Amino acid sequence: DHTSHPVHINTYIADKSAYTWMCSYQLGHGSTDSTSHPTWVRALKCGVRAMAGGVLHSAAVTTDGNVWTWGSGGSGRLGNGSTQSAALPTHVCAAVCAQSVHCGASHTLVLSEKGAVFAFGAGEEGQLGDGKTRSQLLPIQVLGLLQGTPVKALSVGSLHSAALTQVGGRLFTWGSGECGQLGSGRANYQVEPVEVEGVAPFASVSCGPYQTAVVTHDGTVYMCGNGMSGQLGNGSTTRSFMLTQVSPPGDHRVVVPKRAVIHVNPRLLRKWQKGVLWILNTETHIWEPCTACTLFKKHCCFCKGTTVLKCPVP
Repeated sequence: DHTSHPVHINTYIADKSAYTWMCSYQLGHGSTDSTSHPTWVRALKCGVRAMAGGVLHSAAVTTDGNVWTWGSGGSGRLGNGSTQSAALPTHVCAAVCAQSVHCGASHTLVLSEKGAVFAFGAGEEGQLGDGKTRSQLLPIQVLGLLQGTPVKALSVGSLHSAALTQVGGRLFTWGSGECGQLGSGRANYQVEPVEVEGVAPFASVSCGPYQTAVVTHDGTVYMCGNGMSGQLGNGSTTRSFMLTQVSPPGDHRVVVPKRAVIHVNPRLLRKWQKGVLWILNTETHIWEPCTACTLFKKHCCFCKGTTVLKCPVP
């Protein structure tokens, strides 16, 4: 999970080892030297399940469900009870088994395997969702409507947070709403999660620095927030305080793997080869294997008409 704030980059590869590169001590290598090549974070020897990067800090979930953070400790964004910076991964003392971690500009969210949400770091805009506007040095559980409601997906922007519930795919947002990124119709901040009314259920959520995007199960994309440079994809360059539909050309839709419904341009051609459905993009003249076949590592597609491919995989 790479950051939407491109100050440093981190990632992890198939062998479950963590590698980071670019800027200074938020790399977790124990020094303040930058590197232009992916370098192994030796302190995370037990294996990495998920990673995230903020502006000045990084975080990882190891295969045993523990959370580790490093980089700038300002505002408590490392969640270790201190505001001191750390050049090596430090353990976050949270009595939860984590499945993912998400870094904002100066706050961090953790999603437990049971679907509970915990937060720490800066909270001046309510981005921690704990009902307050102050920083937290240790993980605290997000309150309000999400308390007791299992969450399936999280995402964070610079000063706001968003979550999708496991049941019903409902969208909740909290934190700064100055640019409309909460989708609440108002510019004020929210100190606890508030449900965004509209076209739920949603399948996925992703936040930019000052935007929020969601995808429905049929692949339709909706966005809200700062659109001054056309980020919202709705043909305008203004802020949107409500979710508005992104309008791509043709019949393009976003692929939602769990539903495995792929919407493609009618001009695409198809062929069967070695038991796999291949698609020819007439604009690039490149044949590519069906996304769903590749995802599930087996043939699972059939054609219906000329514009839609469906996979009978749950």
